[in-house]
Amino acid sequence: MTRIAKLYAAVLANPKTAITFAEFERLLRATGFVLVRIKGSHRHYDVPQVFTVLPDGKAVKVYLVRRFLEIVDEHGLHVEI
Repeated sequence: MTRIAKLYAAVLANPKTAITFAEFERLLRATGFVLVRIKGSHRHYDVPQVFTVLPDGKAVKVYLVRRFLEIVDEHGLHVEI
């Protein structure tokens, strides 16, 4: 199992898992999210819909992880290894 797959499994098991913003970005790219633009601190990713991420310190906010998991579930995305 790759590092990104282990990270995805950990987040899936517990969305409150503390992950860094860099890990979260790797997870976004691995599931097919594409960075379309950066405006200030806002990073806009696109899959079937726009997902805006606000990096705030080192750790990612829990609501962003939960929203990410909702989008992955809604659109049937999976981790590309």
